[in-house]
Amino acid sequence: MQYKILVAGHNRKVTAFVDVAGAETMVKVWVQKHGEDIQAMSYLDPSVLMTASYDGDIIVWSTETSQPACRFGSTSINHYWALLRIRSCLHYKERNSYRS
Repeated sequence: MQYKILVAGHNRKVTAFVDVAGAETMVKVWVQKHGEDIQAMSYLDPSVLMTASYDGDIIVWSTETSQPACRFGSTSINHYWALLRIRSCLHYKERNSYRS
């Protein structure tokens, strides 16, 4: 069984600690990062993580690829449109998973 712990903070990056039974813990730092310290993280489902930074930017991540699915800048964010874009990112992911 594999367990994954995701942490973030002052280094502005998400770090994954992957613990596989019978093996050493693997540490993987995600390449993409925020412009400021990460202040909050939340799972939408096991494969989607949202992070928010001190400057107000929001990134929606795919935990499977460690890559951003959507990014919202604080200066141009319209919360209503941001929610619609997040839903469209998640809907796109769902549609592609049905094709597999």
